[in-house]
Amino acid sequence: MKIFLVTFISCLAVTVVYCQDLSPCEDSLFVELSEKPLQSLSEREYEYYITFTERCAEYIYEIAGDAPEDLQNPKRNSVDIEEFKLAIEFIRCFILLFFYLSSLNL
Repeated sequence: MKIFLVTFISCLAVTVVYCQDLSPCEDSLFVELSEKPLQSLSEREYEYYITFTERCAEYIYEIAGDAPEDLQNPKRNSVDIEEFKLAIEFIRCFILLFFYLSSLNL
């Protein structure tokens, strides 16, 4: 029974960690670049800043649920597919654990 609980909690913890939706607005480098004047940024830093500014705006519109048509794109479906794959992996882990424990005749 202890093996079952440890494995179940481990699978659950992995699923929770991977399913968290990290905000691009909280990216450490983006926050650091946001505090600097734009004139002092290198070209590479500026490109990174612009990219994450757009990602942050998309993220905020998705959270609000009223994204304009130009921000709605197929990228949203890829996130749903990744979450589905994680759910399938969790179920697979749970089934394998069940068969392993049932073979031990506990």
